[in-house]
Amino acid sequence: MKSKLKFDLADLELTETESGILVQQDGREYLARKWKLTSQVNEIIDTAISNGFTSLWVDRHPSTSSAHYICFSRDHAKPWEFLIGGEANPPDVKCITVNKALRSPLSAISDDLIWQNFGGKHLYIESTKEKLLWIIGLIKQIPRQTLVSTRKARQLKSREVREVGFQLEKHLEDYVYELLLSKGHHVIRQPKAFKSNRAIERNSIPDLILEDEKNIFIVELKPNATDVADLHQLNRYATNKEIIARYKGKLINPVLLTGYFHKEIITEAKAFPLDFELVSYRYNDGEVMFEKVLGSGVFLQFLNC
Repeated sequence: MKSKLKFDLADLELTETESGILVQQDGREYLARKWKLTSQVNEIIDTAISNGFTSLWVDRHPSTSSAHYICFSRDHAKPWEFLIGGEANPPDVKCITVNKALRSPLSAISDDLIWQNFGGKHLYIESTKEKLLWIIGLIKQIPRQTLVSTRKARQLKSREVREVGFQLEKHLEDYVYELLLSKGHHVIRQPKAFKSNRAIERNSIPDLILEDEKNIFIVELKPNATDVADLHQLNRYATNKEIIARYKGKLINPVLLTGYFHKEIITEAKAFPLDFELVSYRYNDGEVMFEKVLGSGVFLQFLNC
């Protein structure tokens, strides 16, 4: 007999199949691949529904008849607010994902949030009922209308795009890596994965690691405008216990190199305990010019010497 959950007031029915959970609600349905109605999943669904997160689809999410997730929202308007997705390792629930659209309003009411840069730059929390109730309590303080009308802040203006130029991260990475090699520096590209400090985080894989006699530079590259999540990602790399042990005795220097830094990113970087080096670049007569935005400027010397 198939496992099934039904919530009449939400016009919602969830049925376990061999391929996953079939979600049917308000005239729409989709298959949440690989998910099962385990006691853990049932508890998450019950907790969400009983706290008003009764919409398990939002406009254009999912956009097809199947998805790797089950999302939760207070209504069917975008965006979804939290979900259990493929990153949680279904049918188990390793973590619960909170939408990055909530970053700004949630950060304004809590200092206990660690935003990541994997899986779409969302927030990942432990999958306990206690933790879920905690994040739900925070989200419910944010009016839905505020969330729906929030615009993404990281989009570049056309002038800023013209000043930058690189369109793909790989292109920027190729350029910086080959530039450092041509100058005789010891640089490693996409090093081995270092085990993350926290169980719910993916392993740390910096874009570049540059080493000299006394220093290690952990370098993250972004081709256009950067995001607060990139700072948290870089901080996660620079405080990684395996990286610190691997380069014992050397000073860890986190470096973020990107085309454009908005003022709020610079302000946020100054608030971290670590000393970030922020480096931007621009084009001048067909050449790429690197400039210091914040920090010691030591890594910049490796690029320009």
